[in-house]
Amino acid sequence: PLPEQVRLAPRTAAGGSVVDIPAIPFGITDLPAVQSREPLALDLASGGHLYLAGSAQSGRSTALRTIAGSLAGACSPYDAHLYAIDCGANALLPLIGLPHCGAVVTRDQLDRCERLLTALSAEVARRQQLLAEAGFASLAEQRAAVAATDRLPWMLLLLDRWEGFLGAFEHYDYGRLVDQTLRLLREGAAVGLRAVFTGDRSGLGGQVSTVFDRRLVLRMSDPNDYGYAGLQEKQVPASMPPGRALEAVAPGAPLRESQIGILGDDPSGTSQVAALQEIARHGLARYGRLPRRQRPLHVDELPVRVTYREAMSLDADFLAPSALWALVGVGGDTLAPVGIDLLNEGPGFTVAGPPRSGRSTTLRTIVHSLLDPAIGGGLVPVVLLTP
Repeated sequence: PLPEQVRLAPRTAAGGSVVDIPAIPFGITDLPAVQSREPLALDLASGGHLYLAGSAQSGRSTALRTIAGSLAGACSPYDAHLYAIDCGANALLPLIGLPHCGAVVTRDQLDRCERLLTALSAEVARRQQLLAEAGFASLAEQRAAVAATDRLPWMLLLLDRWEGFLGAFEHYDYGRLVDQTLRLLREGAAVGLRAVFTGDRSGLGGQVSTVFDRRLVLRMSDPNDYGYAGLQEKQVPASMPPGRALEAVAPGAPLRESQIGILGDDPSGTSQVAALQEIARHGLARYGRLPRRQRPLHVDELPVRVTYREAMSLDADFLAPSALWALVGVGGDTLAPVGIDLLNEGPGFTVAGPPRSGRSTTLRTIVHSLLDPAIGGGLVPVVLLTP
């Protein structure tokens, strides 16, 4: 019989980009007919979207963390990018430390969720055009034919608790974000986007069920819910510990029973987060700062407060276009310094707003940057007129 816990030791990826990335193991599958076991894996290159159905405390969020940690170990950030939407208990927030991860957004971050879905949709459209113009039928063909620096990375979108996503966005703007998500999964599969969603029985029926090529069923609180996945109650084992998954592979064929792994030896949430953080530290030490064009997409959150030095340190590659460039603040999907070039966009620039809106602080920041030796060499004369 399968053990109730499987410790997963993430593999060590190649240092740079490789054409054929390995399948991402996240558990083991029992094969009693041949008295053997095989890895339970997510194949980004030849697989499709995966739905993990289960009730609370069945191991859904842990499965996503295991997949993310295994991806970070098996693939370099040049070959795979990771994005996550957390509609549960914020179990996916630690993923943001991985060099592969561009964004982790939660359901209460409406603006960031919209921006992430829009950015991914735009990237899918860009890839569709790029592959069509170059005559490639798939992302795998493109990766095999071009130089390592030009290979498009696989993209993996994780979403924890589909029912939470529906509850938050089904009635917002006539369900636009739900429709956009389903369209993204349908159109993105051909250009390298893969998705792993978790949820309850709501993902086993309706429109969303048509976009998933594969379904794993974890423990359900209501035995009748197994029927939504095409399983008969008599096929379900009496014991379904957290992480135990059933998969119907073909009509009449026996179910495949798997145990999803955990990162490290301790299944507790704090230990799983610590294991992810260790994987992230190893990845950052190994890969360092990725070239700008090979980084994952970002939808960064604007800080409530940022100092001048913090703003300027956001982009280590930033070069002011002229000695009269002045910092105003930070912005963009990938947070970076934002300013005004008085040489090319001046000579005048007005900071307007009501009292206590930050006008004086903005003006002080502008003066600070004009006097910064790293920008203008400290040679820009500044005259202050105060009322």
